[in-house]
Amino acid sequence: MVVSDPIFKTDRCLKNALKTEEKDQYILETYFKTVQKDITPAMRKIVAQWMMEVCVEEKCQEEVVLLAITYMDRFLSKKSVRKTHLQILAAACLLLASKLREPSCRALSAELLVFYTDNSICKDDLIKWELYVLSSLGWDLSSVTPLDFLELFIIKLSVRCKVFSGLNINTVRNNAQTFIYLAAKEYRFSKYAASIIAASSIVASMNNLKWQICTDNIHLPFNFLTDTTSVKQDQLQQCILQMNVIYKEQSHKF
Repeated sequence: MVVSDPIFKTDRCLKNALKTEEKDQYILETYFKTVQKDITPAMRKIVAQWMMEVCVEEKCQEEVVLLAITYMDRFLSKKSVRKTHLQILAAACLLLASKLREPSCRALSAELLVFYTDNSICKDDLIKWELYVLSSLGWDLSSVTPLDFLELFIIKLSVRCKVFSGLNINTVRNNAQTFIYLAAKEYRFSKYAASIIAASSIVASMNNLKWQICTDNIHLPFNFLTDTTSVKQDQLQQCILQMNVIYKEQSHKF
C-alpha cells in the first residue's frame, strides 16, 4: 500500500475491510480439540514456518503467506486432516493466496511448490487439494490479513493522533510486521480477528520501542484502536501481552 494515497484516509476503506473480516470470525479457536485428531499446534507452527520460508525465498508479496495461513485455519476449522496431508494443504493454500495477491507472472506455480516439499507430493495431488480447499471455503477467498489493516491504522493514527506523529512511522510499521508474522505462526492467535492482531502489533511495537511521551494524549492511540475495531480494551490488551510473550521467546533463541 502507498501511504500517501488519499483513498486510505477515508473511513469507507476501513469499513469495507472490517466488513470483509466478519465472515472469518467463525474460525474455531478450539479446532485442535473439536475437529483435528491427528495434527497438533506444534505441527501447524512448523508448516507455517515452512510457508514463510517459501515466500521469503520467492520474494512473494508480504501478505501472501498471511492470507495462505488464514485459508489453512479456515479449512482446519472445518475438515479433519491427517498429519501426512498437512504440508500439501499448506502448499494448496499458498497456491491460492499467491494467485490472488501476486501478479499472474509472479504467482507461485504448482511445480515450484512441489519442489519446495522436496518432491514429497506430486503436482496432480496438489491441484486436487487446491480444488478441495476452494470448495471447502465455499469458493470465497476474500479474506483480509493483519497487514491490510496495519497500513490503514497507521495512516489514520498519523492523521488523528498528534502524539503518534512524533514516531518514525517506518520503524513502527517494521516492528509491527515482525509481531504480525510471529503471531501468524502461533495457533493461539487464530482466535483473534485480523484487525485486532494489527492493532495489537502497533501498540506492541510502540512498547518495544520504549515509546514514552508525557502528554495528556498518551492514551489516544490505544483508545482509537479499540474504538475502531469495536473490541474491548481487555481483549486488545490480552493480545498485546501474548505478542510480547512470543517476542521475548523468539529473542531468547538468539
